[in-house]
Parts: sequence; C-alpha cells; structure tokens
Amino acid sequence: MKFTKQFLLDTLYDGSPLVVRDTITGNGRWSIHHEFIFRTDEGTLYRTTYSVGATENQDESPWEYDADEIECEPVEAYERT
Repeated sequence: MKFTKQFLLDTLYDGSPLVVRDTITGNGRWSIHHEFIFRTDEGTLYRTTYSVGATENQDESPWEYDADEIECEPVEAYERT
C-alpha cells in the first residue's frame, strides 16, 4: 500500500502513537538506515525503510529522494518469547 510522504513524516516526527518501532538497521559512509513500523487508524501495521544523514554535514531527511507516495508493506504483530 502507498502512503504519502507527508503522512509518514507527520507520523515519524510528531510523537504519534501510531509509531510502533523505528529501528536503526545499518549505516553507510554518509547515511544511517532505519526500519519504520507504524499502525494506521484502522489498526493495520505497515513497514517501510528510510535513511538520514550520518553527520551534521549530510543534508538528508527521511524519504527525501523518494517519490511523493512511499510503498509500505503490511506486517503482522507477533510475540517474541
């Protein structure tokens, strides 16, 4: 399913209760890569990835170089024991 870049940015940065997990998955020379899992108002979970600049000199914000709609894949919650 596709979500607008603005919806994802609002969810990520506004301390939204829709954020389930935002995990750093790795880094490159100039970027830090994240996995972002969020919940819709209907309760469905979705996952996508983004990257940000690794230092104050790297001007890269989440989904900056992506299209206006970001493809997100549905995921299921599970209990880890």
